[in-house]
Amino acid sequence: MVNIHLLNSERLAEGIEVSYKDGLLSEIKFPTKFPLTLVQHVAFLKHIPYSEDLLEFNMGLIKISVQPQTPHFKKIALWCGFYHTNRGLQYKITEPEKRKLKELKVTEEILTAYYKSTAFEIMGKEGTGKHSVNNFYNYYNLILQEMAAGDKKKYPDTWSEGFQNKLTSQQELTEYWGHLRTLGLEPKKDRTGKTLDWVKKE
Repeated sequence: MVNIHLLNSERLAEGIEVSYKDGLLSEIKFPTKFPLTLVQHVAFLKHIPYSEDLLEFNMGLIKISVQPQTPHFKKIALWCGFYHTNRGLQYKITEPEKRKLKELKVTEEILTAYYKSTAFEIMGKEGTGKHSVNNFYNYYNLILQEMAAGDKKKYPDTWSEGFQNKLTSQQELTEYWGHLRTLGLEPKKDRTGKTLDWVKKE
């Protein structure tokens, strides 16, 4: 079993990636864009342990943080598994999409937040959700912001028919419309009285 860790600190412009296979050091990837100074290099090699069990302790001695990383193949499996669970379909992932996932931190918590999000950018006008790797990649920071905010934001800042139809009580519907009105929006309707959208007051 291979475990990957990203090592970082305020003094490093870019992280160092170390891999342990069955608990033993197997690979070190030093940054190429911002290489270590000679002093940093010597200090790091002096403290990097051969045994994975000592990694966090040894790195703490030189004030370097240790962040476990999800191997790339596990990110792909996790993504496809979540898609199948939430959409009921197999996801045919492309090579460009695989490269995009490799750049991001992909965990169960982040994917759960992604599928629970009611953000207009993610859900789309119909409120059904695009849920592609490209969509996930483009709005990754938005997902992290929503996770940091927790449950503070109950209603989206835009109107979504799909989201509106999911509300289970008249009180929630009234609160949702009230939230939109506080943002300066008002309903735009067709001749039959059906709501087409909520737009800024003119």
